[in-house]
Amino acid sequence: MTKRPLVVLAVVFCAGIACARQIRVPFLPVYLVASCVALPAVFSLRSKMVPGALIICLTFLSGMTLLLNHQSIPGCHISKYVRYAPDSLYRIKGTVVSEPEMANNRYRFILSAKTVGNRFTMYPCCGKILVYTRMRMGVEYGKEILVTGILYRPMGFTDPKRREYLRDKDIHYAMNVKGETRITVVRTDTRLLLKTAALRLKQGIKRVFLAYLSPGASCILNAMVLGEKKRVPAVIRDSMSKTGTVHILVVSGFHVGLVAFIVMVCLKLLRVPRSVRLYIAALLLLFYCLMTGASTPTVRATIMSLVCIFSYALKRETDIYNGCAAAAMCLLALEPRQLFDIGTQLSFTSVISILYFYPRIKRLLRLEKVKGALVRTAIDGCLVSASAWLGTLWITAYYFHLVTPVAIIANLIIVPLAALITLSGFCVLFTAFLAPPLAAVIAQSSEFFIALMVSLSAFLMHLPGAYLSFK
Repeated sequence: MTKRPLVVLAVVFCAGIACARQIRVPFLPVYLVASCVALPAVFSLRSKMVPGALIICLTFLSGMTLLLNHQSIPGCHISKYVRYAPDSLYRIKGTVVSEPEMANNRYRFILSAKTVGNRFTMYPCCGKILVYTRMRMGVEYGKEILVTGILYRPMGFTDPKRREYLRDKDIHYAMNVKGETRITVVRTDTRLLLKTAALRLKQGIKRVFLAYLSPGASCILNAMVLGEKKRVPAVIRDSMSKTGTVHILVVSGFHVGLVAFIVMVCLKLLRVPRSVRLYIAALLLLFYCLMTGASTPTVRATIMSLVCIFSYALKRETDIYNGCAAAAMCLLALEPRQLFDIGTQLSFTSVISILYFYPRIKRLLRLEKVKGALVRTAIDGCLVSASAWLGTLWITAYYFHLVTPVAIIANLIIVPLAALITLSGFCVLFTAFLAPPLAAVIAQSSEFFIALMVSLSAFLMHLPGAYLSFK
């Protein structure tokens, strides 16, 4: 089809998902047509026929089928058993599939239901519920619990974006739990042991950061190393949004690449064979992805890193465009509604923009003729930042009504600082177990770099014409 077949297939796959979102069609007819196309498409691959049209058609229909399947409500869904009545109590047994978090003096978490009923009868079911409770009662990710409370549809939420967000997460009901005795931990769901272990390690890392750094600095380091950006002060998030540097508060390609580099260096020092190093690095990257919550930028960066690792193992040349397309298709195959998520769009658009614009602008300006390595490096950084800004300009303008011209300069200054902060954060973790006094010294350098980054972001935000808001 092309030198980059995955790119073509990814675009067609996204087009199928977008079409299914805009045009209301039943699931069954699309599924039957896709099944009919699949058979000749597979046979054409084994023959001398040109399978391009069939493969493209099948990819398009697969995108439509996946989204329609995710939007459909199964027959065993909890909504089939719930009848609204004021103050009526329901008993639900299910697995906690999100980390409990505090909001408005209440804990909230997502429960994947298995059975629903009352104190006399329970029925098998499926579906997710957003549970609110004032008492945590030992509830953790991966625990199977029995909970009793009042079920209601979250239509009363005043923010329409919040309702839409819950609907896209397949959360059709919320539950209020009152009283200490209405949550009972049954057992640990063994199917989620790996992610449970990853999240426990994450909690341990957060405790280390809090022990060695101030609360404010530890919150920022948690965001940059672990993807925990919810506790970052709103003032800092606002200044970084207006300078176009808020992406550093999200675990992305840089962080994943840094983890891969550290792992590869450590294994090489231990004289582990090259092939074994690659597989260990791949497994640890997957574990890091789970630990950081498997956000879109992390998943994208992890998949692209895995593509590079296995290409290196097979001694094949890696095409970054194909790697990015493979990451997009894997992510959307698991959750096709991610295509309409702002974070997903920004994540992939920024990478593609750098790949496309950067070499062209560099050739146009003839950067190789500039004298002085330091000057070339500074201009090079500006070009990378400008490339990402050009590509994501329309997204930030459309969704956030914000244009940030200062982002080109801000990223040139703040991104290297973010690199130092992230690297020092990993150093604090390693030395906290090996040499605690050294960890305290490194933590002080982290505090300094974090304070400098926050101050620079605030300064750049107040420059004339730094950002344009047209709400």
